Amino acid sequence: MRFGAYAAVEITALSRLAPAVVLSPGCGSHCFGVLFERFLLRRYLQRDPIIGLLVTFGLAMVAEQAGSG
Repeated sequence: MRFGAYAAVEITALSRLAPAVVLSPGCGSHCFGVLFERFLLRRYLQRDPIIGLLVTFGLAMVAEQAGSG
């Protein structure tokens, strides 16, 4: 989340606010996705594919509960 905010500040410095509003959420979510895949999901890719699906589903449930709290 902080990476998206930092990206918004830098994009605003280079251009205007409108591109920053459009591009910064994508930068933040892309960074999170790369970290999730590299450090958590890769451990389970060599095993049964259902385990990777369960890890991803579990993360989605955690994110949903964190957002509603």
